[in-house]
This record gives sequence, C-alpha cells and structure tokens, in this order.
Amino acid sequence: MSGLRNANLLLALLLELGTLAAVVYWGFGTDAGVAVQLVAGIGAPIVLAVLWGMFCSPKAAKPLRGVARVVADVAWFGCGAAALAASGAMTLAAAFGVAYVVNRIGVLTWHQGSEAAAAPGRAATE
Repeated sequence: MSGLRNANLLLALLLELGTLAAVVYWGFGTDAGVAVQLVAGIGAPIVLAVLWGMFCSPKAAKPLRGVARVVADVAWFGCGAAALAASGAMTLAAAFGVAYVVNRIGVLTWHQGSEAAAAPGRAATE
C-alpha cells in the first residue's frame, strides 16, 4: 500500500507542476501580440506560484485551512484544467480534472497533506 501512497504524492506534485505548465502553455498560445503573450505566459504562472507559496505550500507563512484550503485547491487545479481547455486541449483538460479527483480521493483516504489533516473531524496537528 505504501507504493500507492507514494504514487499519489508524486501525482500531487505532477498536478501542481502541470497547473503551472498549462498556464504557461495557455499564455504563450494566445492570439494576442507578443507583449500579451509574455505577460500571460510568464506573469500568470508567477502570480499563481507566489499565491501558492504564500497560502498553500507546506511552509506557507499563512497557510489556509478547512474550507478556504479546499476552495484554493479547486481554484488552483481548476486554473490548470481551464488553461488547457482554453488552449483547445479538451481531452487533456478532462484527463487533468479526472487525475485531480483521483488524487484528492487518495489524499483524503491516506490522510496526506495539510488539507487532509485540517479536514473537519480531524485534529489539525496530525
């Protein structure tokens, strides 16, 4: 079972990085001029990464808990799926969404990550 748990943690990391990659792909694939592509392709992922670091990373100064964390996670991974869909990669966007749901089921089942520890009915220090 530890192999599946480790695979789920790897999937979580790949989904986090995949969100950033999807936003970069979307940004540089826009039909706007080069300046807009640079802002969207570089600026949007930087903004997302800074927000994740501030509120969702394991070492966040002000980590989100409970419902706020769930909303942040859905928004984060939703950005990845939406960026893929907006780029015309509908099948990849759907696969990304399914992978996210499978990963979250594993996170909750195996009590992985801070969002599982802060879930209702569980102590935040577990």
